Amino acid sequence: MSKAKPGPKAGPRDGDGLNGGEAAFVEHYLQHRVAKDAAIAAGYAPKSAHVHGPAMLRRPHVKAVVDARTAVALDKATVTLQRVVEEIAKGAFADVRSMFGPNGGLKPPKDWPDDIATLLAGMEVVEAFGNDGNQVGFTRKVKLGDRRGYLDMLMKHLGGYAKDNEQAGKAAAGSLAELLAGIQRSALPVVAQPDAE
Repeated sequence: MSKAKPGPKAGPRDGDGLNGGEAAFVEHYLQHRVAKDAAIAAGYAPKSAHVHGPAMLRRPHVKAVVDARTAVALDKATVTLQRVVEEIAKGAFADVRSMFGPNGGLKPPKDWPDDIATLLAGMEVVEAFGNDGNQVGFTRKVKLGDRRGYLDMLMKHLGGYAKDNEQAGKAAAGSLAELLAGIQRSALPVVAQPDAE
């Protein structure tokens, strides 16, 4: 008769009050959100993991750690309208001069301010080698995003085009009214249904 695989050993508790098996369960569960798989990763037998996984989530201290870490992850990943507008503004108002050092050379990307990093659309480094195989230089090509696109997004968000759209709408309505009036003044009769006569 084969002996069932024992569950994880309890061991000492960590700073969150979790023993070794519980900590392994929480780490795996937070990555994959499947209690059965997390139980297997924590050391439970695959045949019984479908029972132990949900049971682990019912332990108040384990659930509290899962909930707390999930809240922190969601808070870090939260995309808000304010954050999006701030990123668009960085791209719209980026000062490309900040990419260059005092001697006019391109600074390393790690030294670029955040607004330039937002505006960056691509970068290519081409190395040049001499006949002896040693590097003799390199060229860095930087492609920046379209600032007009960022400005356009900001104008739309801030309602900057609303006044222009209202004026354009009034002008179009006026032009249509003039066209209809011109048709009514024409010598040709307007017939609703020509075939009905």
